[in-house]
Amino acid sequence: FATDEEQRVTIGPAMVPDLKIFRKDAQGNPYWVTFKKDTIRMIAEKYMRNKYLDNNDTNHDGVAVRDVYVVESWIKEDEEDKANKYGFADLPVGTWFVKMKVAKTPEGDKMWEKIKSGELRGYSVSGFFSEEPIEMQKEMLFLHKVAEILKNVGEN
Repeated sequence: FATDEEQRVTIGPAMVPDLKIFRKDAQGNPYWVTFKKDTIRMIAEKYMRNKYLDNNDTNHDGVAVRDVYVVESWIKEDEEDKANKYGFADLPVGTWFVKMKVAKTPEGDKMWEKIKSGELRGYSVSGFFSEEPIEMQKEMLFLHKVAEILKNVGEN
């Protein structure tokens, strides 16, 4: 993400449409998940509606970091978006961007040092998402069709 040292803010994408994100299922099997731009918009709106602006943790540890909070949130709506001035012209329409402020407090200072050192380099959205691989969805649809055909054959 981009930073502004004077204002102590970070700016960057929270979610990018169709970006492949690596995951592992409960058995350790790897797979990829993506989010469509309409889904990203719904997630961003829910984040704002639920007022999660200061409910941000580090590396998904579940512990909210005090003195680090969202001051701006927007979805890139066209190629002329203001994200371009922060160096994100290459990201697609539908990308969710956030701008976060790091307060000048002892805890904020620790976070700002991690940002400046490169230990923290971007955002990652936590949440409970239904992650059903597309291949599984296609297989289930195929099996339902086969079952329907077999059912119809048995009735004749």
